Amino acid sequence: MTVTRAVLVAGAGLAPGSSTAALAPLDGGTVVTRLRDQLGALGVTDLVVLARPADAETLRSHGLTVRECADLAADLAAVAALAEPGGPLLLCAADLVTSPTSLGAVIAAGGPRCVALTMRPPADDALSGAPLPTAASVRGRLTSVGLGESDQPARKVFGGVLAGPATEIRAAAEAVAKEVVDNGAQVGGPAGREVPRGSPGAGDVLRLILRQLVVAGPVVFAQRTRGLPSWRVADAASAAAAAGALREIDEHAARLRLAVKRRDDFFTTYFVSPFSPRLVRWAARAGLAPTTVTWMSVAVATVAALAFAQGARPWLVAGAALLYVSFVLDCVDGQLARYLQRYSRFGGWLDALCDRGKEYLVYAGLAVGASRAGLGDVWPLALAAMVLLTARHMTDTWYGAVQDQAVERLAHQPASSPDARPEPAAAASSEPVTAPRRGARLGAALAAASRRLQGRRAGPAYWLKRTIPLPIGERWMLIALAAAFFDARVALLALLGWGGFAAAYTLFGRTLQTQHLRVPVMAVADRNLYRDDGVIAGALGRLWPGRVAPLPLSALPALVVALGVALLLFGVPVTPGQVAVAGAAAAGVAGLASGQPHDGPLDWLVPAALRISEYAVVVLLGHHAGVPTPVVYGLLAVVVLSHYDLTARLERAGSPVLWRGLLLGWDGRIAVLGAAVLLGAATPVFAALAVAFGLFFLVSGTLGAALAGRKPTASPSNAEPRLPARAE
Repeated sequence: MTVTRAVLVAGAGLAPGSSTAALAPLDGGTVVTRLRDQLGALGVTDLVVLARPADAETLRSHGLTVRECADLAADLAAVAALAEPGGPLLLCAADLVTSPTSLGAVIAAGGPRCVALTMRPPADDALSGAPLPTAASVRGRLTSVGLGESDQPARKVFGGVLAGPATEIRAAAEAVAKEVVDNGAQVGGPAGREVPRGSPGAGDVLRLILRQLVVAGPVVFAQRTRGLPSWRVADAASAAAAAGALREIDEHAARLRLAVKRRDDFFTTYFVSPFSPRLVRWAARAGLAPTTVTWMSVAVATVAALAFAQGARPWLVAGAALLYVSFVLDCVDGQLARYLQRYSRFGGWLDALCDRGKEYLVYAGLAVGASRAGLGDVWPLALAAMVLLTARHMTDTWYGAVQDQAVERLAHQPASSPDARPEPAAAASSEPVTAPRRGARLGAALAAASRRLQGRRAGPAYWLKRTIPLPIGERWMLIALAAAFFDARVALLALLGWGGFAAAYTLFGRTLQTQHLRVPVMAVADRNLYRDDGVIAGALGRLWPGRVAPLPLSALPALVVALGVALLLFGVPVTPGQVAVAGAAAAGVAGLASGQPHDGPLDWLVPAALRISEYAVVVLLGHHAGVPTPVVYGLLAVVVLSHYDLTARLERAGSPVLWRGLLLGWDGRIAVLGAAVLLGAATPVFAALAVAFGLFFLVSGTLGAALAGRKPTASPSNAEPRLPARAE
């Protein structure tokens, strides 16, 4: 959703007289007309200015649509009236002097979600009419909005721009207006405390609405534009000084810097980011859209997989080089989206799934190349690597969801100080805890140590912590170097070794930390969707609701398969068929967990447990029935991508895939495959499901994107985007 409606607030602001600061002369016009022109270039077509009656006629003389408001209550009522349902709305201070990039960043990110511009306090306080409202954030989410009265220097302040769904802004404005009427005073302090008239920010409509959104509304995301300051000016002199300071900044260079993630992993930081901005600028001048670059990365990775599949040393070296090129392009597509300020749910979903598809295609290429090179059958290693990485990513996704919910809980709790800087650990369960368990205490200590280390942003310890979990850049570097200097088998073994250690390392620390946080994230999510339950599991869950813990049941099939494999390895007289049957039976028992409350502190591990359980049973069924390992790999790869679609729904709040029920759910797939094994038709059924699920995914995703009205994005034909660049 593109932001096309805006409300500029020129009423009572941060300081006495700031209502007329919007009319200060600037750049041949005024502060407010400069802002109008900037917003118009960004696609805002419906703009209304809220002003005091004394300023209304002057504002109208500049061609502005004005709504007169006599006081704070009238300002709030006007915002509520103008926030008509049907799309996003932008609220902006009319006395703001800022860059097009800062405005565009909020507009581009603030369609379906609430986004507020935050920044470091301006270096020159003399340019602002009064201290700006403080804004504390954790994990990119606002947790409190203060008054700017703290004796401690603020680390971040609210920049005077807010965008989000009109319905949410309307509800917040109505709630604050009710407080004003009920209390007969200006409000907006922490936990609803009245604020004395005349206090800095007391009558700032934007701050009051933002504070209400933070404490009672949806998540409000903090949008920063490093290196591009903004000012709410007090008079003509400060407006001219602010505009002059902005003109001294190379906005294209600043925009390129903003396109590169500030805190990325080691390999990306030192082997991609130093030169990727030049590629971003070239791609923008060539008129390439971010999605186009994503497909270019997929094409290069496919060629790399084909090179690995040849098995000979020159091909392995070529594959390694191409894998690096693919990773560079994978970084550039996101940087290009940030540079052009063009974000879409479809683009994020596509990028997430393509990343995994490319990697698993490379695993398959390594397995084929190993066979051609006479290294034997390494398909089991490729299967193990895919299962391990997918399980890791499931835990990564849900651990992030735990932290996000902890931050949201913290934002909705009463704050003791308007300028407090809370930590996510403070969002632990609100239940009274007099004697924390040892695991919770250790988890709290680990969380504190992790925050201290992450805060350094440099040094060997910092980079070691970021590298141990084996992020994608380091993972692809490991594959490329091991394949080029050794062979495909070594590459997969190295991946499994480091990946297994990384999984154990992260699981141990996160388990302890979530016991401290005690956030039942699965209790508020769409449980059946994210568990990927089918009809069978849903029916079983209704048989015995609320009586057993879901995590042990969900992990039971994987544990049974692991025990059976161990028995086989130690020569105990059991057959692979018996192990497969036992695993399938355990999967039936695991279906009972679908009806259980998922409110335990460790139930965020349930999706990962179910993924491992399903994959283990499918592999054992295929092995027992003699299904070629490449066929099993192909089926699991399609199923894995369907599970990454679920993570994209959670992380990016969207997916174009329709009718997910046709994928049968984890229980339905096991039932169909088990029946095929019993009927002696395992290989054709495995292959048919792989093709059918793949085609379904392609057709359903394409149709879903079309029905959602996704419009193709294209860069301007004049090479580089003009500033301000319009977000599409």
